[in-house]
Amino acid sequence: MPRWIWVTVACLGMGLGPGCGDDGSADTETEGSTGEPPATTGPPPPPPTTADSTDDGQMVCDNECLVLPDFFSGPATIVVGDADAELPGCEAPYDTEFFDLGIGLLPPTGTCECECAAPQQLACAPATLQAHTQPDCSDAPVAAEPVTNGCGAMPVGLPLGTYDVLPAEVTALCQPTATPVLDPPAFEKRVRACGVSGLATCEGGLCAPPVPPSFGRMCVYTQQAIPCPAEFPQEFVALDLIVDQRTCPPENCGCGVDSEPCATEAYFTDDCVGDPMQTPIEGCPQITAPTAVNVTTTLPPVAEVSCAPAAKTVDPVGDQVAMSGVVFCCQPG
Repeated sequence: MPRWIWVTVACLGMGLGPGCGDDGSADTETEGSTGEPPATTGPPPPPPTTADSTDDGQMVCDNECLVLPDFFSGPATIVVGDADAELPGCEAPYDTEFFDLGIGLLPPTGTCECECAAPQQLACAPATLQAHTQPDCSDAPVAAEPVTNGCGAMPVGLPLGTYDVLPAEVTALCQPTATPVLDPPAFEKRVRACGVSGLATCEGGLCAPPVPPSFGRMCVYTQQAIPCPAEFPQEFVALDLIVDQRTCPPENCGCGVDSEPCATEAYFTDDCVGDPMQTPIEGCPQITAPTAVNVTTTLPPVAEVSCAPAAKTVDPVGDQVAMSGVVFCCQPG
């Protein structure tokens, strides 16, 4: 709100110009007047000014003449409190809010919620034929080889012994999505800065009125990274632009197939000719010298296959970054 400076000039009794009497008083009646006081049609007179003019034209403050340090603005008065506290509002004459900012950026909070689309391109992976040394296959397999659907030669690398088969797993294309649920920036403290618009000027500075008791300190401020001047030694660094650079990469959700394995039947045969179902691999059969293996896999019903994320939520990648701030330098308070 502009603060207007009103100056009243009295007649000096020199008889110079209209409106002044010979005795130095202002004329109260001019030619053609009725002698009645003029009607008042304008606004009421303004409140007293915060500065007066000296004979040489310099303004003299009723209060402090504040000379601002280089690269600083002001004056302002601030109050600092907990981030969730109710700070007092601006008070006259510092009744204009300049800033309401945070101090001390806390670690960001939030998460990425994971979901998976319906499975596509369903198939059965190869089954796995395992060789054991124990007749009941109770030992760990000494070798394992994939066996694809159909009849084929015995995999090279499997020693003679006893065998079992691991069912074929269902494979599918599972498309993940990650939805950001990110909290806004949070701070340790909060600062409210209030100032006065349209201050009168004085020699080299501004007329700064006293600060309200609830604020209690006068400050100057800058958006440059420079140290506080000696006359305003107490520093408060507030942040006014926080950029959230966190993202939720979908691949971090790790979608996979949720399904029972494919129904798997495997048989040993001599040559894949004729009846291929000579020796079913159920339990732990012992074959002296098998030459071929016949495998049949069948997908479960589509309705029983789904995609599921490895976790319901994952952490976002990145951080919240403070891009700019305001440095308040205050008198001790």
